[in-house]
Amino acid sequence: MMSNAEEYQKLIKDLEFTEIKPVIKDYSADRFIVRGTINRRDVLLKILPRSDKNRVKSYKKEFLVDKLMNEHNKDLKLPVIVKTKVLAQGQNDKYFWVIRKYYSGLSLSNYYPKKGMLRGYDIIRKTFLNARSSIIKGIVENLYSIQKIAINVRRFGVHKSQLQKRYEDSFDCDLILKCAKLLGQDLSHTISYTKSHRSEYFSEKYIVANVGDLVPPNIIVVEKNNIIFSDFEWFCFDNNTMDVAVLWIYFWRYKKWQDQLIKLTITNDELRANFRYSVIRVLLSKMLSIVSGRWGKIEMMDFYKQHKWAQYLKAAGESFEALMRVK
Repeated sequence: MMSNAEEYQKLIKDLEFTEIKPVIKDYSADRFIVRGTINRRDVLLKILPRSDKNRVKSYKKEFLVDKLMNEHNKDLKLPVIVKTKVLAQGQNDKYFWVIRKYYSGLSLSNYYPKKGMLRGYDIIRKTFLNARSSIIKGIVENLYSIQKIAINVRRFGVHKSQLQKRYEDSFDCDLILKCAKLLGQDLSHTISYTKSHRSEYFSEKYIVANVGDLVPPNIIVVEKNNIIFSDFEWFCFDNNTMDVAVLWIYFWRYKKWQDQLIKLTITNDELRANFRYSVIRVLLSKMLSIVSGRWGKIEMMDFYKQHKWAQYLKAAGESFEALMRVK
């Protein structure tokens, strides 16, 4: 029986893949993301075991979303979505893989799969700190392009059920109270707001296409600070402020980045109201998954307890202004 290392070497040989540099190369977890070439073409190869059914499902979804975006980009009346290109996917008895075109730029933040609770997602590369205005402008323009994707996706061979919401859309009050106790926070306003605004937030008029995982390492900055989005495993149709909220939350170290993102996207009272709900929803989904024991360890709650995110969760329930005042 071959080891994981031997299985990996056999696969890349079968694919005629020449390895240049690993992003993730974890034989113990049997998961690999590696830069290299196939037929002299620069590519990124993502490999995981077929036994990891949830991840395989998300990789397959990424391929469908790529087709959906390619069809969108053929319509000259619509703004172009700037994205990484999926070239192929496949599988053998053990592994499933996706091959993407490789882009020579740098991600907005490094990707450290084993470095701390936030994996380094929240640390912007120093080389980009002085290019805030052009980078955020590019991010927002691409977000608006994605939001123009038609919700009627059956014509692209994709069923809407495959593109469900990224985060939970309702919360058990007992779990929120337990979360509040562990955080040492009074979340009564947060509970009240999620109850009162839920119906409006999920109104069809606010539902648009979302990246679903718009975190800094999934934003690639190329020549002249142009932006490319990558990783659409969590693509979904959801509220029009959800992507902005996710990115704003991960910009917690950089108030000027947060402020500029808000200035360009959250421009009226309806958007402010939805943004508050999105912040609550994203953070509660992260924290309640720990409280309810669905994943992770209780030490993570100790991490959140001391983190600015706990302040965001409380302030968002009070008002948009209170949320913006958190320092």
